[in-house]
Amino acid sequence: MLNFLLFLYIFEICQCLQRPIVIAHRGTAYLPELTLASQSMAHAYGADIIEIDVCLSRDNQLIVIHDIYLDGVTNVSGIFPNRNRSDVLNYVIDFDLYELLRFYLSTLNETIELLFGLNRATGRQRQLLIEI
Repeated sequence: MLNFLLFLYIFEICQCLQRPIVIAHRGTAYLPELTLASQSMAHAYGADIIEIDVCLSRDNQLIVIHDIYLDGVTNVSGIFPNRNRSDVLNYVIDFDLYELLRFYLSTLNETIELLFGLNRATGRQRQLLIEI
């Protein structure tokens, strides 16, 4: 049902555009994925929609990160040795916000505030697509 509603929403946007809709998947490819800098660059490059992914932290904060574990995009094992699970991975849900901020990850609130601020400052309305 959610996919259908998303399709209708994007379809409605596309009817008003004279060009293809541009979705910035995880921000831009020029900066580390899903960072505030990458999302800002996607906005500046004219993406219509900025797609992000979120995971829940141990203290119930929504963190902007693609995977449910930290190993692919951080040096978590060097900073927090012996915190991994039996499958050798370090999951976002096992860390609180204060710990996660050491990896320059952002919260969903920070991302929303950034997008609203950029929209207001530039007069260009960009949308946010949040994947849970």
